[in-house]
Amino acid sequence: MGGEFDEMSNPIFDKGHIAWAARLGNNWHLYIDGIANPTAFSNLVGPPLVTTKYGRFMTMIQQNHSTVPAYSRLVMDKLTTEEALANVNPNSIK
Repeated sequence: MGGEFDEMSNPIFDKGHIAWAARLGNNWHLYIDGIANPTAFSNLVGPPLVTTKYGRFMTMIQQNHSTVPAYSRLVMDKLTTEEALANVNPNSIK
């Protein structure tokens, strides 16, 4: 994934894992420990469907997000946490 994220949620820590959501264009991505989760988001406009073991992360991210984002099916990308955070403009973190 090149360039900077357009928007990023605050990271959530739970049971030794880190998760955050990031938007690039119209696509939202859920990262668990730096790896994009392929089943994390619905392809419908509105809140994510809580249908995976990562539902708790999605709920917490949504509750802590400044707006209600429109979710779309993400594109698979595998990044380390360092690689993902290196792409983030600090001014864009919400």
